[in-house]
Amino acid sequence: GYTILGQPLEIWRINQLRPADFLNSNSREDIFRWWHFHLESGLQAALDGAAHYKQQLRGTVLVFDLQGFGARHLHSSCIRLLVSLFGIGQSKYPESLSRLYILNAPTLFSGLWNAVKTVLNERTRKKIIMTNKPMHDDLLQLVERSVMPQFLGGSSPCVIGERISSSGASFTAIKVKARSEHRVPIQTNMGMFFGYEFFTDGGNDIKFGIFFFPPGKYTDGTAVESGEEILKLEKAGSSGQDTLTDCKDGTYVLVFDNKYSMMTGKDLRYSVETGGDPTVSPALSLDSPSGRFGGRAVGESVVTGIATPPTPSTPAGSGSKWK
Repeated sequence: GYTILGQPLEIWRINQLRPADFLNSNSREDIFRWWHFHLESGLQAALDGAAHYKQQLRGTVLVFDLQGFGARHLHSSCIRLLVSLFGIGQSKYPESLSRLYILNAPTLFSGLWNAVKTVLNERTRKKIIMTNKPMHDDLLQLVERSVMPQFLGGSSPCVIGERISSSGASFTAIKVKARSEHRVPIQTNMGMFFGYEFFTDGGNDIKFGIFFFPPGKYTDGTAVESGEEILKLEKAGSSGQDTLTDCKDGTYVLVFDNKYSMMTGKDLRYSVETGGDPTVSPALSLDSPSGRFGGRAVGESVVTGIATPPTPSTPAGSGSKWK
C-alpha cells in the first residue's frame, strides 16, 4: 500500500517473528542477500509511488506493530543480526526511510529502547515515533482508512500469517485429556523474566493459571492451590500469551486445566522462553557496513521487520508482511 503522498507503506507484525526458528532455518548469507533484495525493492516502490501520485520522491513509511512482543523476541543472536541489517540501511540507503512508527510498545520494550537506540545515528532516531497506543494521529493523517489493515483500525482485510503466528518449531504439542491437567514448572532466579504463549487446536477453551512456590516447596504432586496465585486459574479461551518480569527465586507453575471437561481432550501447543533482567545485557559490538557499532544487546527485534520477497530464496519462518 501507499500513503496519500505516494510513500510505500510497510506494516510489520512483530508477533509473527520467531527469532529462534528464523535463525535455525536460514543461513546468514541468505538473510543478507534477501535483505539487500528487500531494500532495492523498496527503492523501486518509492519511485513507482512518486510517479503514480505525482509527488516528489520520498522514503518508505514503516509501521512496527509490537502487539504480542514478549520474551521470545529477546534473542541475543537475532538482535545482533538485526542491528547489522539495520546498519546496512543506514549506510547504503540513508534516505530510504521516511518515518518509522512503533505502535503498541509494551513496558518490556520501552525500557529497552533507551539502550538500543544508541546503535542508531541521530538522523535515523529523529525519524522514529514510538507510542504504547495502537495508533498515532500523524499516521492516521498519512494513510487512508481503506488502505490501513483491520488489525490497526482500518477497513482493509488482512489475515496473512495468522496461522504462522500460532505455529512453529518452538512449540511443544501435547494432549490434555478430559478430566486432567498439564503443568509446566519454570525454575527462576531473582530478576529473571519468562514469557509464555499457548493455543488449542480447533478453538477449544481451556483453564489457565500461574502459581509461584519458594525454593524447595514444589514437587509434581504438590497442590498448586497451596502456592501463591500469580494469575487466577480460569477459562482462558483458546489462546494466551504474556511476559512476566522481575521474577523471584523459586518455581513458577503454568497450569493448563481440563478437569472440567468430562469427554473432550484438548490438543495444546505451548512455548516458554526465559532470560535474565531484560534491561541488563552484554555490550553489543558489531562490524557493519556503516562502521563499528557500540551499544547494548537488548530485546529489539523491532528494528527490522520481516518482509517476504517473492523469490525462492526468501528466508523461511519469517512471519509475514502486509503491504
